Amino acid sequence: MSDIKVALPTVLTNKDISDGYSAQITSDNALKVDGSSFTQPISGTVTAEVAEVTSGLICVSSAVTSLGNGLTDTAAYYAVSAGETFYLKSAVATGSAGPCKVVVDYTDSSNTVVDTLCTAFFSSTNPTVQIVFPATIDIPATNIVRVRVTNNCGRSQNVYGTIMGRSV
Repeated sequence: MSDIKVALPTVLTNKDISDGYSAQITSDNALKVDGSSFTQPISGTVTAEVAEVTSGLICVSSAVTSLGNGLTDTAAYYAVSAGETFYLKSAVATGSAGPCKVVVDYTDSSNTVVDTLCTAFFSSTNPTVQIVFPATIDIPATNIVRVRVTNNCGRSQNVYGTIMGRSV
């Protein structure tokens, strides 16, 4: 049986989990909703992610012009507001001339890297990389999500980055 992905908010037995109700996976791999004595056996892995809704959607795009060979710069970033969580869904990076290394990470407010989420590369024959995370990645308040690009093409080029997700 395939894995189960539960989007939040989710309606189970006519109750919205986001309205104070709960769902849990029991030790025998069953789904138990709102403290009920009844469980539903499941097979596979259950993950939760924020539902695709239009409120709070974030899409940040920016560019660095004439990034020199061998240099690294932030092509796009998003600073998570206090009291909110950013649910990162995808990132895109591209260059105008050729090979680049792309790192998606997030830092704390003092610009110290908290976690590197992925590293990717693109070439001059396919100068775009799109990273779609299978489940959203939760970035806590006051942290900064970044798409960093290192130019490896032998000359200066323009690089571009995009960050997509939802802030709640």
